[in-house]
Amino acid sequence: LPIDYGRSLHMMKQLGVPAVHDSAYIGTGVLVCILDDGFKGYNTHEALVNAVVPAGMKRDFVDGDTIVTNPESVGHGTWVMGCIAANKPGVCVGAAFGASFALARTEVDATETPVEMLYWGMGAEWADSLGADLITSSLGYFTFDDPADDYTYADMDGRTTDVSRAAGIAAGKGILVVN
Repeated sequence: LPIDYGRSLHMMKQLGVPAVHDSAYIGTGVLVCILDDGFKGYNTHEALVNAVVPAGMKRDFVDGDTIVTNPESVGHGTWVMGCIAANKPGVCVGAAFGASFALARTEVDATETPVEMLYWGMGAEWADSLGADLITSSLGYFTFDDPADDYTYADMDGRTTDVSRAAGIAAGKGILVVN
């Protein structure tokens, strides 16, 4: 049966996802690790309540615990998860709703400091330890609260920044890194 994508149809068509879904590929057997600012409400959202987040697949590298539904999050991680994991036909369907997910908070919303790159690297290392197939993260580090910490355009070469090096290590271990 065709999938009723609802409001996500245009987005999924832009990516060619309906053809992939028509081939019965929905992400089954894939572990996606999302590195973001937290996942407030993911576990109660009507389009995400059936998303598979196995035991032990939640980490908060900022606070050093396993609670990823932190209230200070703006919800960006949940929005990203929705693009991938949503499964509410007629309303919103994500690109890989059949995948399993590992959720990691590596971002601090209130500030922008270099330590967040360390958290990102720790999240990537954790993803590797779990056997993640893919890391997705829509975080970027170029300017910081203290201008002395900022990177230059020349530093954006894929080899200089801490987060670029961490992503390179993850990719070298066979993890697809999407940022």
